[in-house]
Amino acid sequence: KGTPVRYNVGDCLAIFPRNGRESVDDFCKLYGLNPEDELRVTSLPDARNPIPDELKVRQLFECVLDIYGKPNRRFYDQLALFATDAEEKKTLETLTSDDPKGKEMYRNMSEDMVNHVDVFKAFPSARPPLDQLMNMIPVIKPRSYSIASSPLMHPDCIELCVVAVDWEVPSKGETRNGLCTSYLKTQGAGDTIMCSVK
Repeated sequence: KGTPVRYNVGDCLAIFPRNGRESVDDFCKLYGLNPEDELRVTSLPDARNPIPDELKVRQLFECVLDIYGKPNRRFYDQLALFATDAEEKKTLETLTSDDPKGKEMYRNMSEDMVNHVDVFKAFPSARPPLDQLMNMIPVIKPRSYSIASSPLMHPDCIELCVVAVDWEVPSKGETRNGLCTSYLKTQGAGDTIMCSVK
């Protein structure tokens, strides 16, 4: 209500979620970063991710980089280049090799839903500089939800069909929740979110 947003039957609403501030501050502490530091970013033509020109460290990890997303093989390959501990470097290189042990390790980590932050905790000597990190970790992607309301009955209101996502991490004995559903749970009446009709 009070916005130019309009929708039709069959449309979806794409929501741009954010990582939780407390989790982001914990990550900054782990990585040795001050979340209040201001960044000036000059993107190169071949840069993997579009990054705003000016933002704070907290904003980078809260709104832009998907640090709680699942790493791909390329991430492990690149991270190995920055590991200063010989054993950690060897393990990272084995993870993406044709070695049966490495394949099993990678499979187990994938099944365990390991995220980028988990990897940094497991390999504390591997700390790429911030400019490299911006290219190694993908940006947070919008999540699309089916619009359940009718524009004829509710032209100024959008009702969504949302399924809360959660899963168990056996190795850590903890339950984790999906990024967007967790983000939506923290929003209250009158809060503003980034979204678009698709």
